[in-house]
Amino acid sequence: MTTFIEKYRTKVLEIFRLCKQIGVDDQGNRYYEKRSKKGDTIRWVLYAKGLDPTVIPTAWLSWLQNTFNDPPQNTNIQSWQKPRKPNLSGTNLAHKPAPLNTQSFYQPWTP
Repeated sequence: MTTFIEKYRTKVLEIFRLCKQIGVDDQGNRYYEKRSKKGDTIRWVLYAKGLDPTVIPTAWLSWLQNTFNDPPQNTNIQSWQKPRKPNLSGTNLAHKPAPLNTQSFYQPWTP
């Protein structure tokens, strides 16, 4: 869950019009943008569930990293693109490659 302090800080910035909500993805994550005093763009996300950055869709991740200036729209999704999967490391669903049989192709050197 996103911490109370992060939500409070973002709400205060919205009230004083120092930041604005740019969009919401299909999982409920909310994306914000703010201009710094130097003129740089600061972007962040408030997660809907937990603090797992692997749930951010690829298009929004590119926007967060300032690869694109315009926020992604749902129409930008191509038919060949697959939805991003969360990180499954440490779970029963994690990828476990089959063990290699090293005896079949490894021959020790003997002088």
